[in-house]
Amino acid sequence: MIVYNEKILQYLATDWQYAKAAITLYALRNVSFRISGAGFDTANMLFFVYAADARFTLRLYRAGTPVHKIRSEIYWLKALWNNGHIKTLSPVPGRDGEMVQCISPTDQPSRYATLYDWIPGETLNTLPASERTPELIRRLGIIVGRMHRVSEILELPQWFTRPRYDANWFISKIEEALKSDEIDASPEDRTKLLSLSSRFSRFVAEQREGRDVFGLIHSDLAPHNIIISDGQPCPIDVREFGFGYYLSDILTISRHLSEDENAVFFEGYQEIRSLSTDYPQQLALFEELRML
Repeated sequence: MIVYNEKILQYLATDWQYAKAAITLYALRNVSFRISGAGFDTANMLFFVYAADARFTLRLYRAGTPVHKIRSEIYWLKALWNNGHIKTLSPVPGRDGEMVQCISPTDQPSRYATLYDWIPGETLNTLPASERTPELIRRLGIIVGRMHRVSEILELPQWFTRPRYDANWFISKIEEALKSDEIDASPEDRTKLLSLSSRFSRFVAEQREGRDVFGLIHSDLAPHNIIISDGQPCPIDVREFGFGYYLSDILTISRHLSEDENAVFFEGYQEIRSLSTDYPQQLALFEELRML
């Protein structure tokens, strides 16, 4: 049984009112809904929506979230569907035809909401071992390769806006770690961080931010964000997606795979996109960065 404290209950009560208001903006019949039981994000609440003949997910965004940031999510999702032939979240338009709805219950600030078709299936982390076959993992590699291929060639509108997980972002994390009290007390850790900073700087100098190595990434491509639906891996939950190194995306999922699974994953990935011969060493570098 989940027990919420008073502050969380207040968030729930408020967001429930937003959800009720949002549902009326869609052409749905006999609707009921409940809060998602998978994780709890008070800033970006997720609800499961049940209609007469279908199921959906409704996301409420933090007050003050720029609308173009949300529209950028939808733009990328559509590109994954249309250009990459990747089954992922499919946004549902409201009665007015708009994919992003603005809601403002009485005496509450405006917030945005989006509704997505439900993807049936099991997440990769809960999939029975008998169904986690080499062929499935190979398909997963192909899907990730397709995602990154879409990012390589996708033309973006001027209003497109997403966070950047670039060299400056990683370097700032290293600098923060170097300033921490724990590092000051450990010269060995400080030496390791300085070495990491130097090696990452060399990587950036060699790779730069060409579209073959840097572009739109999911940024949270962990097993719980991959639904296996009819034998097909389907990436979901793109809240964190932005501009970053493809290797960072690859690492997020590959670190959850066994040695044998990684072998077939990379076979599948490289059916779509080639990687440099030293990609294992590059992934090891990003693993160190991930630990910051």
